[in-house]
Amino acid sequence: MVAGVDLSKDEAAYWHWSQNLNASYAWLPFAAIWLGDFVGAGSDLFLRLPFVAAGVVSALLLYHLCRLRGLPPGRAAIAVAAFATSHWIWHTSSFLHPDGFLVPAWLAVLVCSERASRGDGEGWWWAAGAGAGLAALSKYSGLVLSAGLFAWLLVLAIRGRRGPLLRAGIPFALLSCPVLIDLLATNFSLPSALNTLSAVAPDSLPVRLGMFLGAPLFYVSPLLLATLYRGVWKAGRDWRRLTNLTSQTGQHLLWPGAALICCFCFFTLTRGQVKGNWILPALLGVWPLAFSASWLQSRVFTVVLLAFGISMAAIPAIALRWPAVADWLSHSALGSLNSSYTSIVSQWDLPREPTFSWTERVCEYHGWGDFGRKLDDLIVQHDLPAPLTIASTEYGLAFGAVRYARLVNAVALPGDPRFVRIAAPPAEAVLHLARVEQPPSRGGKRLAIIERFSKGCEPLRYAVYETVPEPPATGVGAFSADGDRADASRR
Repeated sequence: MVAGVDLSKDEAAYWHWSQNLNASYAWLPFAAIWLGDFVGAGSDLFLRLPFVAAGVVSALLLYHLCRLRGLPPGRAAIAVAAFATSHWIWHTSSFLHPDGFLVPAWLAVLVCSERASRGDGEGWWWAAGAGAGLAALSKYSGLVLSAGLFAWLLVLAIRGRRGPLLRAGIPFALLSCPVLIDLLATNFSLPSALNTLSAVAPDSLPVRLGMFLGAPLFYVSPLLLATLYRGVWKAGRDWRRLTNLTSQTGQHLLWPGAALICCFCFFTLTRGQVKGNWILPALLGVWPLAFSASWLQSRVFTVVLLAFGISMAAIPAIALRWPAVADWLSHSALGSLNSSYTSIVSQWDLPREPTFSWTERVCEYHGWGDFGRKLDDLIVQHDLPAPLTIASTEYGLAFGAVRYARLVNAVALPGDPRFVRIAAPPAEAVLHLARVEQPPSRGGKRLAIIERFSKGCEPLRYAVYETVPEPPATGVGAFSADGDRADASRR
């Protein structure tokens, strides 16, 4: 389904980040993207293959975890089927997304810690620590999950069992130190720059809490979410009955998830930031417990659960592959929902990612190849020095250009601190791209108007301006957090 689908704005940003690889964010997924690009240069499909493989590994690890936790083979298979057919796993295992590597890394932690807790050998703690380190290199959420795991191991150490903490802590420290050092060296500049991401919740705390609990419905079906929340409730009920923490089995599965849920609940309640996939990795530890429910013995419920999940994954999959389907849906029963896309983008982020409908979001995955060829022709026609740096206040447009135009090798993103580590100084930009209805941030001669178009999508028209020379900038987009200029041409 992903063959013939171009990179989205976020995927193009991740690809460019992989060409400027550093430990600031998602090193492991970006390294996999770099490898895919090295093996199949210029092929979007090769970039996505490592994520497809990681999805298969995730399914195998979850099945093993369910069996270790006592689920019979049939019930474990149902748990994995519900997992694999969810929109969350389909999307993160088909497209470039940090969750694509965070999920298998954390499932490996859960499996290894379960084996160690069962008495299969203390050596499994070394593997659990290594998995936690890989999770930390996949996404910041991996650090929070790991904090929950090591909090539990610290409790064990205080009560006399120091071995698990030492065995897991050494490989974790070795693998995670690059990202930890980077965060400290840059004074947490990237997490701070993300403080407006998905900040869409209103001021009411009860409404924010409701949105926090309901947000995963964008990624999993209501039946699956209810099943998982039932697992959380049962885990909480069992925890309240604890008499001896160190003898209680399963705590290594639950503490990390509790840490992640508390972390993102705090962000929701204090900042209004809410996104459905953020807390889903926290529920991996309760997956076996959730699918031990007696109601899952009903074949009817199982069929409905899987059918619901498959349909929720199939609709966006088909729409992304064939945008004409999304266009048809927007003019039919789902038309009233089309413009609701802006409700999941914060008012601060909308100007730099101006997507105003679900159909426009779908069409962001199409038309870039032809757009890049047109931009290359324009550069040749005007005899501009190539390869060159291109600027835009719309990050998807800038990264789409650098991915699909052969004569563009760097981007400048004035006013966008999220990409300061991989962006060139605005003063180095030769061309500036903007939608025709938007004025350019830097005045200059308009060279042409280029359309990005694909069947089933409304054409988008972009103006290409020749930038006006100016002194080197000293603000956002010109310098990295530690004072060094970010050089996007560094490969």
